[in-house]
Amino acid sequence: MAAGIKYNVAPPVEREVCDESTIYRLNDGGMDLDKSNLPAKGWLPELCPLFRDKVERKAYACLRVKVVEAAAAAATSFKIQKNPFLSFLKEGFLLSDGTNVIIVASVDTSNEAYDVVNVANEGQTIHGEPTTIPAEEEGGEPTIVPGEDIVIPAGLPAALAKGAILAEAKAADDASAKFVANFASFGWRNIENEDSVTFVGRVFGILEDELYIPFTDADKAALGDRFMFI
Repeated sequence: MAAGIKYNVAPPVEREVCDESTIYRLNDGGMDLDKSNLPAKGWLPELCPLFRDKVERKAYACLRVKVVEAAAAAATSFKIQKNPFLSFLKEGFLLSDGTNVIIVASVDTSNEAYDVVNVANEGQTIHGEPTTIPAEEEGGEPTIVPGEDIVIPAGLPAALAKGAILAEAKAADDASAKFVANFASFGWRNIENEDSVTFVGRVFGILEDELYIPFTDADKAALGDRFMFI
């Protein structure tokens, strides 16, 4: 168990993810953890990105995955960093690369080093809007120029680079992140047995490569200089 953080029940294995001597924990009594995007069982890891809604007094997990091997556009699967404590991806889960929505078909967790996400995106053709050119002579017929079709192949809508962070998408037609982190979780939470979470308001020396759930660039911008990543 890492020094400096106390747990009601310790997870089976853990690793250092930050300089724990720099942690500032909010002493606000914590908030209820919204579990609508979480599995029934598992562990919410230390320094999980959280959105703290101080109006509703609820905390929402900002779910993200890290790509561990580059994947080409139209690929039907890609590899992500394994999270041994929280398996939240499932059929129909929506991921975003910031521009495109990726629909999860299934996840293969059989490899000990990484998980393989199978993509459910179907190919589609987007028909361009036609252009109307006015007639050159009065009373003449205008010319209709067909719009250019855009063909989107099945599989990944765009290539994924190694190290890319994919956030949970807001909707199938909205590639915005469902939540943007403004805090992180303090300690570990057993999702099945615990309903609340405590917040880390400031921490330095965050080891990005050791995080169980990574932060996007948008998360980092929202957290500002309260959180230092190395």
